[in-house]
Amino acid sequence: MPKKDLIVEPPVKDWGTMRKDRVLTFLLWSYVALLAATVLILLLQGFKVWGFSLESSLLYWLGGATIGQGGGLLTIAITATFKEPTLK
Repeated sequence: MPKKDLIVEPPVKDWGTMRKDRVLTFLLWSYVALLAATVLILLLQGFKVWGFSLESSLLYWLGGATIGQGGGLLTIAITATFKEPTLK
């Protein structure tokens, strides 16, 4: 029986998908950290721990900035990651 040459090809990595996954993971974790920091500030304000006190207008701004910037950036990142390429 003649021996056949076996060609073993190494697995090919899809760098585009790996990069997208890493970027999306980073953005999700940073969004979680942003939300956690905002909730911590609101809890410190609510319970007046260690004399913590902020103006109410600053708290409104903080909540708006958290929702607006964080949600907007998260939406852009997810849309760019999962958008299907269009063929012309």
